[in-house]
Amino acid sequence: MWQATYLFLFRALTDWVEAVGSGYKGVLDGIYMGLYQPPTTPIVPQSTMANITEANYDGYVRQLVTWFPVIQSSSGVEVVYGPNLFFAPTDATVRNTITGVFLADANYGGNLLMAAALPSPGVPLAGPGNGLVVKPSVQLPTTQIYGAPEVES
Repeated sequence: MWQATYLFLFRALTDWVEAVGSGYKGVLDGIYMGLYQPPTTPIVPQSTMANITEANYDGYVRQLVTWFPVIQSSSGVEVVYGPNLFFAPTDATVRNTITGVFLADANYGGNLLMAAALPSPGVPLAGPGNGLVVKPSVQLPTTQIYGAPEVES
């Protein structure tokens, strides 16, 4: 089984966030964070945007994530962060209870890339007095074993 080194994980994350201006577009460049609410089914690897019931409060819009440079850690935790994103209704006409966040490759529609449920019962966004701050992050596991080379003797 392959055991990835910290250097490999650092390089992988750095590659993922590479901006298109460099001549190469990393997998996490140009993606958007959105919010979901019930009735969203539990997210599994086969999930698509069809499984998401997206937030629909007045003023809701997905937000572009601009990732910070990856920092290589001596502890081996390889993680990349984006800036805090603030979501808040502009009025109290449409109330939502946010039960999860997701990353998609477009500001509308697009493809579901990742999703994470929030602790139950979720976060109520019932009006301008309510808000949700999300700090995007993606971490690669340092204890994961990645497949195995095929060897013939």
